[in-house]
Amino acid sequence: MKRYSVITVILSLAFAMSAYAADWKALGLEVLDKKEGEGAYEYRLKDAGGLEFVIQSEKEVSDALAKKAADLRTTLMSREIFKVKDIRITILPNSIDAAIVPSEFTYSGTDVLPYLPSTIIFSVSDKLEYSFRIVKDNIFMRIKGEFTDDKELGEKVLEGIKNPVGFVRKRDPEYFLTRINEMEDALKRLTAENTHLRNAVMTWHNTGFLGFGTSQIEQKKIDRVLELRKQRPDIKKDEIKATMEKEGTPIAGKELDLIFAAYFNEFQ
Repeated sequence: MKRYSVITVILSLAFAMSAYAADWKALGLEVLDKKEGEGAYEYRLKDAGGLEFVIQSEKEVSDALAKKAADLRTTLMSREIFKVKDIRITILPNSIDAAIVPSEFTYSGTDVLPYLPSTIIFSVSDKLEYSFRIVKDNIFMRIKGEFTDDKELGEKVLEGIKNPVGFVRKRDPEYFLTRINEMEDALKRLTAENTHLRNAVMTWHNTGFLGFGTSQIEQKKIDRVLELRKQRPDIKKDEIKATMEKEGTPIAGKELDLIFAAYFNEFQ
């Protein structure tokens, strides 16, 4: 009886694990590579059209979350207002985020790309929201809201490009204070959730000579890069590198690339 009980327990555990792990093939996706570590998973996937993308998560991805992530990607890939060059999806405890690098972004005859300094972030929980910056005449404008359709998004971007001063003035101080407080609260939550995942992913990709071995980027380097970026949101990588070398904390170009990708969703 004990022998059969053990077999039953093993089969039950195996069934539970298979039920939890995502069936990517059922979603029309092929797993090209999977990396997992302490509190971090990364899947490199390919769709039926041969396009590759990455999904990151703190836990093994379930069927339900895999479908939500795939549906989010499908929604974003089918937009007319922009064409996706690169997309990275992160599954968090309370949302699924997608960082997009567009190859084209045009609305009403206006090319938006020259005004777009970074990636576009879409986040879905109970609703689909977007958040990114545009820059015109050295004025940084946050484009943020609930996504309804291409026209609503395009009109908001176009308003900022045509009249950046008016766009900023339209948002009164009380509005800004409320949004800043909300962003600070969200940042605190997300920082705690994402730091471990980001460091694990950066370690995976920070390979040594000929691709062998991995090393973690020193925390003091990460902290200094984040501090310099906070002081000057438009600072360039080469400026950060030069500053840190003068300060006696040299940082490699690859390390900078990984920090910018992990913390700012900038892959270029």
